[in-house]
Amino acid sequence: MTLWVQHGYGKGQKIAELLSSGSIGGVILSPADEDVSALSSTTESLVAQAVPVLIDPQTYVWSIPGGSARHHDSHGLEVPGFHWSIPASDTQAVVEAVLQVNRNLGVSAILSPTCIQRGIEDPWTPLALQLARTTIELKEKDETILVSLVLDEAALSNWEPIENWLDILTTLSADGFYIAVSRTASYPATWEPSRLQNLLRVVYRLSVVNEYRVVLGYSDIDGLASLSAGAEAIASGWYYTLRAFSESKWGPSSFGRQANPRVLLATLLSPVVADHEGQDIAASSMSTAVIPDDALRARLAGTTTWGTADAWGQHLSELRALADEIEASGTSTPERAQHLLTRIDSARGHLQQLRDSGLVLDASYTSFLNSMQSAVAGFLMEENLS
Repeated sequence: MTLWVQHGYGKGQKIAELLSSGSIGGVILSPADEDVSALSSTTESLVAQAVPVLIDPQTYVWSIPGGSARHHDSHGLEVPGFHWSIPASDTQAVVEAVLQVNRNLGVSAILSPTCIQRGIEDPWTPLALQLARTTIELKEKDETILVSLVLDEAALSNWEPIENWLDILTTLSADGFYIAVSRTASYPATWEPSRLQNLLRVVYRLSVVNEYRVVLGYSDIDGLASLSAGAEAIASGWYYTLRAFSESKWGPSSFGRQANPRVLLATLLSPVVADHEGQDIAASSMSTAVIPDDALRARLAGTTTWGTADAWGQHLSELRALADEIEASGTSTPERAQHLLTRIDSARGHLQQLRDSGLVLDASYTSFLNSMQSAVAGFLMEENLS
């Protein structure tokens, strides 16, 4: 299954509920959000149910100025003085700590530790490569390694250095790659099209051309484009901070107002605000076409409050269905990408019809779809797949 859970704070019974509903295919665990005892219990339960598990060691936290993680010290993953200039002995110590956490928890598919790369050619890049190489060197026979790549979105701006970097990455004797991209825009965040296009090219080159496993972390609707480009899975979560990676998540806490609950409408490929946009659509002449699910349409049109628990569960269930649809839409990259482009075009048409009928909808939904459409089309053209 193509949708995994990006585990984080506030887990409660969420993972168990998603598993019972058949909504997820695996879990990426966060040691920052559970101490040793709790993470051990979570992992043991998942392994007993044959659910694939990856543990993101989150060492990138220590490459963020002022970054911190609540439970890293209990796992032996706190790395004071983490810097691009650390000596080889310190690099090995970080890797050994990460390997030990996985071995203690019985996880044999291991994500390498890494740092944030704010540019492909910045000083942190050699450290990220050395952490990956050391993890591969120190793995045991029955372990598989996915190299972690955590990039600032600005690092995806120019293709030439990315292509040179890929030439190095594809020499690694790893089994795959785990990719997360740091974003700064508010949710739902619109991509600069050329950056998303370059991410899709990276996914395609690693997965289809070089036959590595590729899992995209901290993802959302935009992750559908990476699935069309060859990613094995995308991971998403219940909070916005688990659907888009941000350095601010790991910095000093700043508490804002609670976000308005949203509802993901697959026909629009958009997470609309439930208490006015969703209600207005459910009451409109286009309600059946845009919200074909009778129960969801009745719920939004009714007087019952749509709360945060409704929002996260429905979002991940709907995202899973969309991800599975992309996977089933064709056996080749062009087939899957063309299916997504058709989906985007239909969603843009529905949004325009709703606006023409007098509904007021956030312009960011169309901006998001326009940028994803441009990126997917550009990716196909640049890789000679169109």
